[in-house]
Amino acid sequence: MTRLTILDQDEIDALYKSPKFSYAEKESFFILSDKDTVYLNDSCTHVPTKINYILQLGYFRAVQYFFPVSFFCVREDVKFIITKYFEGSIFPKQNISPRAHYKNQKMIQKIYHFRPATKYFLETLRKQGQRTAKLDSKAKSIFYELLNYCNQKQVIRPVYSRLQTIVSLLLRKERTRLCYKLKTLLDVPTKNLLKNLLTTEELFYKLTLLRKDPKDFSTREIQKELKKRDYISAIFYEAEKILPIMDISNQNIQYYASLAEFYDVSKLRRLNSGMVHMYLLCFSWIRFKEINDHLVSYFIYKTNYYIKESTHYSEKEIYKAKLIYDSDRSKAGKILKVLSNQRNEDHELRPKVYKIVSEENFMKFTKRFNKPNFDNSSYEWQYYSKARHKIKTNLRPVFKVVDWRCQKKVELFNAVSFLLSYFERSKIFKKYKLSEIPMSFFPKRLKRYLKQKK
Repeated sequence: MTRLTILDQDEIDALYKSPKFSYAEKESFFILSDKDTVYLNDSCTHVPTKINYILQLGYFRAVQYFFPVSFFCVREDVKFIITKYFEGSIFPKQNISPRAHYKNQKMIQKIYHFRPATKYFLETLRKQGQRTAKLDSKAKSIFYELLNYCNQKQVIRPVYSRLQTIVSLLLRKERTRLCYKLKTLLDVPTKNLLKNLLTTEELFYKLTLLRKDPKDFSTREIQKELKKRDYISAIFYEAEKILPIMDISNQNIQYYASLAEFYDVSKLRRLNSGMVHMYLLCFSWIRFKEINDHLVSYFIYKTNYYIKESTHYSEKEIYKAKLIYDSDRSKAGKILKVLSNQRNEDHELRPKVYKIVSEENFMKFTKRFNKPNFDNSSYEWQYYSKARHKIKTNLRPVFKVVDWRCQKKVELFNAVSFLLSYFERSKIFKKYKLSEIPMSFFPKRLKRYLKQKK
């Protein structure tokens, strides 16, 4: 049976291969405590046995693991130990006996309060891993959590193959648990919706279309986002009910969702249907929120865009109004000259004035000259009126689907709730009574722009 791949070779070597020390590291790791010195003096008669002890001690200090030690494979370390502790001794011609080697190991365990992984401890380790798998089902995360647990309990880590087996069993058990729970909680309509994610639409799998983020904030791209949101909304609201009951962490939800994105559709179709449902449920739950974020960002972007455009429009219109006012002021000056000229007869005044400003435009001219419009806000509202169709097309669909919340500004939230309910009804806006429309949120400075149609 193929074993679960958890670590790459470099990571395995870092844990299960004797370390290579620099000179400074040798000085640090091959130092002896008082207890080590007592043991070497009282229980070890031969120098090779003492060298073996110091080698095992240094490697154990570095990685909390024991290795088979061959003097010829670690020549530089052996030479360092001889120079430091046994000056004048020769390099050992052969390795010590296995019995002496393991006796040294037991003493190191005793002095430094470590113990081997017993059958009882392995069972405890599995239970610890089971709790970890509920929080994070990535094989590497479980593996390193098991290693951490061994270090905390001062137990020498099991061999890599045994940990591989434990992690495999834990993952299988966790997936079996999830599949069983999901089978009892997931209704048939939702199962069909999840299954349909693996069908084709517009020559692409629906899941593939759902994975894509919008290219930009164009109307077309956002309409696609709205369509995606509409499609997975039923799955999302079902997931909102199911996932809290599943006893599954947010980290695992993220992980399973990432697997739905990682595997291609053909691979997902071949996997266990229960886990595929789990992947797709988590993916839909997260994707729905991401799409919502896209829509909210778009709504903010477009709202700010229209506000900026209204400001630009207002500035241009005020500039035009000032040019017109300057022209009108010039014409008004000419008219005053005509009226103040004593040589002009009364019957000549009107014809001469109408040469400056035509008769049909004269009332408009006088009204414009008396009350020139330099009000920014009025032009901004004029822009909104002209751009209302674009604004409705781009903002209304997003406004209708976003789940609005407002804790502090209750009056504004009441207005939002009213507008949402208005969009859902067929009642024409002008048929509402003024008392039915929440107006208290409206700033006083803008109330003069409100008009009631009769």
